[in-house]
Amino acid sequence: MAARSANITAEPLPKFKAKERLEALVAPAIMILGKLLNCDECPSVQLGAVRDVLDRNGFKPTDKVESKMTYGDLIEKENEVRR
Repeated sequence: MAARSANITAEPLPKFKAKERLEALVAPAIMILGKLLNCDECPSVQLGAVRDVLDRNGFKPTDKVESKMTYGDLIEKENEVRR
């Protein structure tokens, strides 16, 4: 794959310009992601592309959150909030 040069400037861009530039990269990024998805010679790259596509379409695994709080702790916190 040939390297592509990016138009990078030293000056920060206004937010609206950065947003425009990012939006312009969406279609090419999707095209490249599709090519990586079909890259049989690179299974690790292919797996990463599969995960990205699934994650961005609502199939992201749920994150586990563990909380160790007793009922007494919960009542105490509730009372603090009510004060």
